[in-house]
Amino acid sequence: MKSFARNLFSLLSADIVRRLLGFASVAYLARILGAEAFGSVNIGFAVLSYGIMVSSMGLAHLGAREIAKGAPDDVVSDFLSLRLVLAGVTVAIIVSTSLLLISDTTTGLVVSVFSLSIFAYALLIEWYFQGKEQMSIMGIGRVTSPALYLLLVAVLVRSPGDILWVAGAGVMGDLLFAAVLLRKFKKGGGSLKFRIRPAVWKSMLKQSLPIAVGSILAQFTVNYPPIALAILKSNADVGIFSAASKIVFYLLMVDRVIAPLLLPALTRWQGISPDVLSNRIGETMRWLMLVGMPIAVGGTLLAQPLVALVFGTEYLAAADVFRVFIWYFFLTIFNSVYSNAFIALGRYKTYGYMMFASAAMYVVAVTTFTMSFGLMGTAFGIILSEGVTLLILHFQMKKICTLTVPKGLGKVIFSSILMALAVELTSAVNVLLVTLIGGVVYGGCMMAIRAVTTREIM
Repeated sequence: MKSFARNLFSLLSADIVRRLLGFASVAYLARILGAEAFGSVNIGFAVLSYGIMVSSMGLAHLGAREIAKGAPDDVVSDFLSLRLVLAGVTVAIIVSTSLLLISDTTTGLVVSVFSLSIFAYALLIEWYFQGKEQMSIMGIGRVTSPALYLLLVAVLVRSPGDILWVAGAGVMGDLLFAAVLLRKFKKGGGSLKFRIRPAVWKSMLKQSLPIAVGSILAQFTVNYPPIALAILKSNADVGIFSAASKIVFYLLMVDRVIAPLLLPALTRWQGISPDVLSNRIGETMRWLMLVGMPIAVGGTLLAQPLVALVFGTEYLAAADVFRVFIWYFFLTIFNSVYSNAFIALGRYKTYGYMMFASAAMYVVAVTTFTMSFGLMGTAFGIILSEGVTLLILHFQMKKICTLTVPKGLGKVIFSSILMALAVELTSAVNVLLVTLIGGVVYGGCMMAIRAVTTREIM
């Protein structure tokens, strides 16, 4: 657990900096571009996310698991070669489709430029260092990329007419991230060759396909809402929804930090014994509850001042969406534990089937609720689907190992209620000060009733 804690600290520190840099970029762009152009940028990001998932084909997860099991460094060349070929095909499809089918020329160009980042992600070997449980170098890469992006955006984007530079800056930031990790790999004695080995590629794809299906469907659920809004409503609605969702996704640094640690750790734990795996899952869930509950409750109460602080009064309509959507953060951090557990256990097909069911629920719920209730309907549709997905994953995991209610749940709820009262009583003061007060009340109460001890924290 000590190495897990060190890796957690490395990634958490880097991700805090990364999120702050990214937050600054988003806040700047939202104000400079306006809701409509900001919506186009987020459509570009959504399509890029799908392209990355499709071109990856689950190979990153498979590679991390194979490295964690002791595969030689030589396999890196096979993974990168296959991913580059898949990236080329994916980019060609996205660019041609965007330029031909998207009626708004600017949005089509933005999507096309963003898609070039797929090549950078094909070269990104985070999965190798993830499998080795060497997270410090991942942290360095995760900071340098958004730092370059923020610098380029601040220099090059001064009006909505500069929107293509947003996509170009994103591509350059992603290429820098890939270059940092490749340089570290080669300095450690690794060698890379582009080699075409159809038999090896076929074997890799056969293993990774169920993971790919699950990952694509999982990513689909994340990025479907803005696309549904763009089709059913307007780009301005996409911009308002994206403002609310961006804050939530930045809060998801908890999930983004823990997820890379979980796959190799769960692979190692399940190799020891089922009891060790059950205990570790339970302990992970407990800590996620400790962190997630106050964030969700506090976000619900402070939605309006938080949105105004970050994006300005133009986006105040996003506050009500944020009050609902913040609970996506709470639900998805638990879903991430279960998803990684199924992959670590080699239950690829089970994972794929569950993600298919989840994606189907998202399409039906988000589409129906968006058509009926607009932006708020989109948010409620997401929460409903994510909650049902969590229940499905939980009951499937119970068939494999013993799961119990996280220890101290009642104490967490009690502390969160006291925190909520403190936030309400001090809501007239600055939102940052209110947030600090709420955090102190929650943490102090948790320590006082011994829901968490100093020894556990240290």
